[in-house]
Amino acid sequence: FQAGEALRWAIVPAGSEDSVGSIGLSFTDRGAEIGAAVGRADWNQGYATAAARLVLQYAMTELATSTVWADLLEENTAYSRVLEKLGFVLDSELPEFDE
Repeated sequence: FQAGEALRWAIVPAGSEDSVGSIGLSFTDRGAEIGAAVGRADWNQGYATAAARLVLQYAMTELATSTVWADLLEENTAYSRVLEKLGFVLDSELPEFDE
């Protein structure tokens, strides 16, 4: 945060003291990249969508970020749905690669 490269928040559901995951912004030449991780036990509860909505609002209003983007794996259909709900559109697909 102090270097101006990234921000990360815990995702803590209302009424709870426990984190179910985290969400963050990383700043690059392309703008801000958003990324989230939620523990498997808490999938499909709307936590990533609610957190991403708040982070996008913060990025646009408080940080005056004009571009927010995300990378995701093709098989991560749940996060793809989160992004679609928030108005993200597919810009490009990267070719597959072997590690």
